[in-house]
Amino acid sequence: MNSRHDRGFVRAFVIGGIGYLLFLLVMSVSLQTAPSAEGAGRFLAHFLIASVVTGLIARERRWSWLLIAVVFVGIWLITIAIAFGPKAVQQ
Repeated sequence: MNSRHDRGFVRAFVIGGIGYLLFLLVMSVSLQTAPSAEGAGRFLAHFLIASVVTGLIARERRWSWLLIAVVFVGIWLITIAIAFGPKAVQQ
């Protein structure tokens, strides 16, 4: 019984994890303090959603790291736009 490792899904989560850590680093440097746990958790949800959706799209495909990263960033921007779009700002 051969089990095939799904690299597209794993790559999406690696990219999401690295992106989240870089995001926290940039936020810490720009705020000159660590972001609150609640704020960091809110953004973690966006990275996880983008990782899962990208992983499901890239599953069973032989995509490069770059293509998976581009798809991840696109989905992440969509989740940010939905969460912090014009209606969210008005409330």
